[in-house]
Amino acid sequence: HYRRQLEEIRENAKEDKSAIYMKLKNGKKLTAEELEYLRDHDPEAYKEAKEIEAEQKRYEEELKKCKTKEDVDALKMTYLSSKMAVAKEIAYNPNIPKGAQMQLLLKENAKIKAAQEAELRFKSSSQYANLPTAEEKAEETEEKRAELRGEPEKEEAAIRAEEEKDREESPGTQEGEHVPDEVPEQRQSHVSAAEKEIHWIDLRDAAESPRT
Repeated sequence: HYRRQLEEIRENAKEDKSAIYMKLKNGKKLTAEELEYLRDHDPEAYKEAKEIEAEQKRYEEELKKCKTKEDVDALKMTYLSSKMAVAKEIAYNPNIPKGAQMQLLLKENAKIKAAQEAELRFKSSSQYANLPTAEEKAEETEEKRAELRGEPEKEEAAIRAEEEKDREESPGTQEGEHVPDEVPEQRQSHVSAAEKEIHWIDLRDAAESPRT
């Protein structure tokens, strides 16, 4: 009886550990207890978890700066482009062993999944619900300018203030993040979500794709 209980305890502990690593792999937020376990038993995994957590927080801050629903999609496009660039650098580097390549790709993939989680939470928030579309924002700006027509100085001051506000609040590249070359799609800053749906990706595909 005692031996059976001991085996059950060991099996449960093994399942708990597996669950922690699965959450880490999928970019899920770890509890304080789970982070403490990694810190005490797997410092490298703990470091990776904190790195993923920090990047997710930066992505959340960038989401909060978005001023239209299209900005949210543009942010995702820029983020995914940067991650694809990183994946290619890893997958096509002959100096990185295949096993190490997969580990690096899995870490970047976990960051993508964490960003996806952040986006899902943001899109469920009242802040996102209250965001205008690019078309609605343009109409609102035009209405404000129309009210000031006939008063050139006020109109010019309002335009300058709006441009300055856009520069300060627009989402940007995260610190330390790889900046990819601009692609044609990124020049279209206001792509309607209905016209172009941007899907999240799995970086493990990069390791399995044929090299040319």
